[in-house]
Amino acid sequence: MTRPRASLIIAVICFSVLTVYAQYAFLDTTDSATHRGFREMSLAQYHDTLDGRRWFPFQWRVAGPWLVFLGERATHLDPHVIDITIKITALAVATLVLIEFTARWASALGALTGGVLFLVLTSVAFATEGYAIYYTNDYLLMMGWFVAVSLVARGRLGWAALVTFLTAWAKETIGLVPILVAFAYWRRKAPARAVVLCVLAFAIPMAFLRVRYPAPLKYWAWWNNIERNVPFVRTEPAIILLTLRNNLKVLMFYNVLWILAAQALARTSVTVLRDLGWVGAIYLAAAHVVVYVRELRHVLLLAIVVVPLAMMKLEELIASSRNDQ
Repeated sequence: MTRPRASLIIAVICFSVLTVYAQYAFLDTTDSATHRGFREMSLAQYHDTLDGRRWFPFQWRVAGPWLVFLGERATHLDPHVIDITIKITALAVATLVLIEFTARWASALGALTGGVLFLVLTSVAFATEGYAIYYTNDYLLMMGWFVAVSLVARGRLGWAALVTFLTAWAKETIGLVPILVAFAYWRRKAPARAVVLCVLAFAIPMAFLRVRYPAPLKYWAWWNNIERNVPFVRTEPAIILLTLRNNLKVLMFYNVLWILAAQALARTSVTVLRDLGWVGAIYLAAAHVVVYVRELRHVLLLAIVVVPLAMMKLEELIASSRNDQ
């Protein structure tokens, strides 16, 4: 390993520690809504998940609690010490993969800038969530999704299927990978068997968890969130104002990066980036139905779509301005 690469890894780990600590600092404070300590609620959710008693769909997101449990059994440490270590590791890996992925189409400086932006956005996204072992599933999902995207871009579809299988135990959103591979198949960049393999890698954990912890379809997702996310589905002034505020929050999250990414996407000939753009649009539309979009951790997944495209466009604008001088 070269010295610059080692320095980059160390720097990303250090900044990942700082980013996760910004959430960890809430652990011994009290939730103003429930008047319960975050440590108490985190442990209650953790043990409920291990016992199969958590309400749905949270009971199906088991990777984080199971990993913490294994670490707790092996080391006899506080589960939150195990948990924060997993969060930091997952975030560091996700950031390094994002930097590597962005560097394929942007300069080293542009890729590093994208990585820094992602760490800042992660801190912002979790700033209002308090601290819970449950959120480790979100960190594992980000890591798995970013790694899978990188593998698909390199044509390593078997490994992408394996990552999909492992990540599906954390959160069902990793179902985006089969969609991405399906786009590659449609463009004749991937064989049909790769699509089937990724679908099975996603479907097997989903089926196992839903058989092991059965629940009616109405508990599989928060279907009524469309009323809180999509303006004018309900006509009460207070609800319209809520939906507009929630969408404004999403727009502000990536801010001008949304525009830069859209401009780059409209002009790029890179098929994997175009496919990612379609997958991102599908995810954003689905998110407005089944999640609460004001919880910005859900929007973090789009960093692998927005950041590389935005960095490409930003560098193009900088180069253009220099040529005009």
